[in-house]
Formats: sequence, structure tokens, C-alpha cells
Amino acid sequence: MREATVTLPDGRRLGYAEHGDPSGAPILHCHGLPGGRALTLSPEALLARGARLLSVERPGFGLSDPNPGRVLLDVAPDVAALADTLGLARFAVYGASMGAPSALACAYALPERVAVVGIACGIGPVFDEPGFDPSLPADWQALLPIARDDLGMARELVRAFLAPTAEAWAADPEGYLDTFIEDAAELDRAGLLAQRQMWAALLEATYRRGPDTVTEEILASLGPWGFSPTDVRVPVQLWHGDRDEAAPVDLARSVAGRIPGAHLTVYAGEGHFLDESHHGDWIDTLVAWARS
Repeated sequence: MREATVTLPDGRRLGYAEHGDPSGAPILHCHGLPGGRALTLSPEALLARGARLLSVERPGFGLSDPNPGRVLLDVAPDVAALADTLGLARFAVYGASMGAPSALACAYALPERVAVVGIACGIGPVFDEPGFDPSLPADWQALLPIARDDLGMARELVRAFLAPTAEAWAADPEGYLDTFIEDAAELDRAGLLAQRQMWAALLEATYRRGPDTVTEEILASLGPWGFSPTDVRVPVQLWHGDRDEAAPVDLARSVAGRIPGAHLTVYAGEGHFLDESHHGDWIDTLVAWARS
């Protein structure tokens, strides 16, 4: 992993890390939550397929400076500025879980530069679709009606709710990691344990500034998107487990059904953390544009 920062036009620093083949086909990675530059696809699969994964930390995560009050579409100019700095005219985008809205925002706002989008276990535009509320996690069900009525109030409530979590991590990072793994869905715990060191780095990148980073991320990704999936005109491939408790598969079916030409692959018996054995196929999909 090679880490660095770039300075954006407004003076903020944007942190990222490179994984895989330094001269390979570029994939801009929008991490989930918890998230950070340490999150990657299989290093072996990246190298074997000549892929260069650039894990970009959104504002407030890890090495990236905060951008208070940001909205989802603000991710696109940050990604474009990084691509400009690295000399990337076109690139693939990959987003997992809470990173899915950011990946689709890049596709919507940068269609001339984004060649293809891949989304694993992603969330959808739940703010504008109350019909999904009953199938969402309980904390989302409680938050979304408030956010639809008053985003400012929702921000205050989310920050207050997250403050004890940030304090618990700061007081005992290893102990909090144990709790994080224990609280995960049973189907997902083995994958988290196998990558314990990476998840420790992701929690550090997420909570190092207290609860503000997560608060801003939740409001940006679960709040109004500013566009509809029907407006995306970039090829999109979605991958999802049919036993995902964090992001129900019906969200992926809804998104895939509204993006022209999108394709959804559902993995039977898998949860929110999809098996690493799939990464090679995903990477093949994401780098095919560079070989055509």
C-alpha cells in the first residue's frame, strides 16, 4: 500500500492509497463505513489482473481534511481533482456499502471520465423512498423520517448518538474492534476476523476526529442524493448477497432496475461482506474497458 495526499483547489487535503499494480488500469475506490484508505480488494487479484486500486478517503476520514455540510455530489469534484493530479483521463469506479452513493454520484457527474461502475452490497437512495423503511436497520428507520422533515435536527441527533461510539473507540481501540466484530451479523464475522488488522486501520481513519466524520458521511449518503439512478448513463454492475442484513438486496434490485443497462449479480447465502473469492471477477469487469 502506497499512501499520499493531494491538495484540492479549495486548499483541503485529500488522502488516498494505491493498491495493486502501480502501472495498471485505474479503479477509483469509494470506501464504505467504517472506511479509509486501507480498504482494498484482494491484493493478489489486483496484481494478477494488472489493476491499480486507488482508495480515496472522503472528507474527514484518515488523511482527508473535513468538509462540514458537504452533500453527496461534492464527492465528484474531489475525485476529478485527484484524477487530474494523477493524470488519469478515464477510470473505473468501485463502491461498497455506504460507498455506493458516492460511486454513483461520480458516474452521474463525470460520465465522460467514468468508464464503468461496480457496486458491492451497496445502499440505495433511501431518503426519497420511504417504502424501503420497514426493511432497513432499526437505526435507519428511526433517523430517516426525522431527516426528511429537518436535516439539521437529524445532524444533531446523529452526532449525539455517535459520540459514545467515538469515545469508546478512543478509550480502547482494540476493545472496540472486538465489540464491532461481535455485533456484526453472524454470517459476516468470519470475514471481519480474517481481516482484523485492516478493520483496525479503518476504524482509526473513521473515528480519529470524533463523531463528526461519521455524522457528515451519514447525512451525505443517506440524505438527498441530488440525482436519480435513472440519470446515470455509465455501465453499472452490482453484486449483492441475498442475506445482507445491513443493505437489503431489494435496494440493489431497485437501483439496478432503474439504471439503463445495469446488471445485478446476487450471491445466494452471502451477507453484507461478500466472499473475497469474487474479487477476481469484479476486477475483470472493472478493467475490461481499458483493454477494449
